[in-house]
Amino acid sequence: MRILVTGATGFVGSHTALALRAAGHQVRLLIRSPVKLERVLALHGLSLKETFDNIVTGDVTDAQTVRKALEDCDGVVHTAAFVSTHKKDADKVISTNVGGTRNVIGQGCELGLKHLIHISSVAALYDPSLPVLTGDEPPADSDSAYGHSKAACEHYVRELQEQGYPVSIVYPASIIGPHDPGLSEPMNALRIFAARMGVVTSRGNQFIDVRDIADACVAIIEKLDGPERIPLGGHYYPWKSLIDTLYDLTGRRVPYAPIPGPLLRMMGKLGDYVIGFTGVDIPFTSEGMQYATRWVCTDDSKFENLLGLNFRDHRETLADSLHSLYKAGHIQRKHLGRLADRL
Repeated sequence: MRILVTGATGFVGSHTALALRAAGHQVRLLIRSPVKLERVLALHGLSLKETFDNIVTGDVTDAQTVRKALEDCDGVVHTAAFVSTHKKDADKVISTNVGGTRNVIGQGCELGLKHLIHISSVAALYDPSLPVLTGDEPPADSDSAYGHSKAACEHYVRELQEQGYPVSIVYPASIIGPHDPGLSEPMNALRIFAARMGVVTSRGNQFIDVRDIADACVAIIEKLDGPERIPLGGHYYPWKSLIDTLYDLTGRRVPYAPIPGPLLRMMGKLGDYVIGFTGVDIPFTSEGMQYATRWVCTDDSKFENLLGLNFRDHRETLADSLHSLYKAGHIQRKHLGRLADRL
């Protein structure tokens, strides 16, 4: 099958495009920058010339370009999104995320594509009052433009599902793994825990290997015909358990601070004020501290039962993520501890 992948210069998009190619599918990419794609592929030890030759250059906000990219495709995996909590970026967040989803998924439905995947986020479902997230929850409320954009996309894609279009929504939790083209928020958190210090507070978080998301996308295209909503939480770590696992892997102890959940949430509100007033990125936001202290686990049974897949070993995921952080220059060799022996 010929599958279009948007956002292929990103973390999920690049891994998904390569997984589809490895599975024998023809892959077309909609990207804004071939130069950036070349840099991303180099992380995998590949070159653009030998890997992809079916590329459309353009933006998901350009409906005409998107339609051209979708023509004669059997399916699409839409991973492109713009992530920002800055007020100055609000218009771009809405146009890219909501407008892009309407262009890609909406036009894909109009053209009769048989396999459509929208990569969302567990954040689109998050409700701290629930015992578990299954994918059937109503879209979550949010005060940020990014949160609003995710909810708007969720409403739109669910309407398409209700009309019978074969659109699957995938909800990853905190994504880590090898070959992150940037320094995503979960990978940055892992960097801090491994190299500086940890925080122990209420609850914990789920970390999903980016390669498991890519494998899920391949399985959805090959095995499913109808609409589905598939949470992908991955391995759940109470915060102290994450610190202990990193110690087991590296042999290095880092200091950690026990901080009550209410205090972290208060710090998150203060962080929102600082970001809004100064425009400086800091690792404390109200939304982020909610997730950190009041996490709700996902029901991942569809990944295993419906798609017939199993998650990678969580220790392998952490080890590969740390090696990737080192190779990108985000941590030093000493922070790997005994994992440095595998370089």
